[in-house]
Amino acid sequence: ASRIYEELKISCQPVAINSGYVWPKKGQKGINKVITISILKPIIAGHSKEEFIKILENNIYRELNLLNEIKGKQKLQDLAFEYKDKFPMPKLKFPKIWEDLSNEHVLVVEEITSPTLESHLNSHSLEWDDLLQLFRIHGAFMFGLGVFHGDLHPGNAMMDKDKNFIFIDTGAICEAPNHVRKALFGFFYYLAKGELKNAFDAMLTMAEVTPTSKTLETYYSSMYELYDGFVGTSVSEVSLTEQMMKTVKAAVLAGCSFGADTFPIIRSLMYMDGMVLKGYPPVSYTHLRAHETPEHLGFRLVGEKKKGGGGGG
Repeated sequence: ASRIYEELKISCQPVAINSGYVWPKKGQKGINKVITISILKPIIAGHSKEEFIKILENNIYRELNLLNEIKGKQKLQDLAFEYKDKFPMPKLKFPKIWEDLSNEHVLVVEEITSPTLESHLNSHSLEWDDLLQLFRIHGAFMFGLGVFHGDLHPGNAMMDKDKNFIFIDTGAICEAPNHVRKALFGFFYYLAKGELKNAFDAMLTMAEVTPTSKTLETYYSSMYELYDGFVGTSVSEVSLTEQMMKTVKAAVLAGCSFGADTFPIIRSLMYMDGMVLKGYPPVSYTHLRAHETPEHLGFRLVGEKKKGGGGGG
């Protein structure tokens, strides 16, 4: 059809239509498949089976309502504009969405032909500085603003020829409480610098009750054992996912609280780690430290947001 318009000299805007199968919401449609979910026994600070299913259901319905993509895109755009003087993100872009033509089940959006980050990683066309620029942008939202794209895997972002990053699939916007993002940023920041004691202390700021005596001694002992030899290790040698799960376990035993609002930001960090692992496996975790400071990552924005806004400053 576009060729016909071109021949007739009629301007044509390529669009992408997001639709397809819908989860059986309110019994309107069904899927000819069996979906099985295994429920593990809740760990400390975990969820019961009923709570987990409710959270899962809400997340599924939230993403299936395509109007949430419009809201999510607008939320991120508004924040980027609000803080453009303090922390400019000129490389961040979003596709145009025709809201008047979209609804809960159909989204009419500008067609983006630029390769996804997954494609760039596969073709080795994503340079190290490109990854750092992506981390700078996403890190500002995660650690500085506490509101971020909750599903930014390599298939949900494109990079064009001008090295702009286009974020898509913005239906899952997550928030990280102030104490969570400060604790995690401090942990990774000092860990990358090789300052283990400071890193472990930063993680403890999430504890509802500061551990003392024997509990604190056990915590430090577990963490030093876990991170023995970690500094300087390449991303291909150590799985950040496995390392973080062990870290969470050690911190929980020391009294740290890891609620449901903690894991989206950890998951996002794992996505970032996965990109480094695929594109630059020899890079060490220590090598990451010198490229960004708390100010560069927008961490100076923590606490500056208006009370009650976004992720809560």
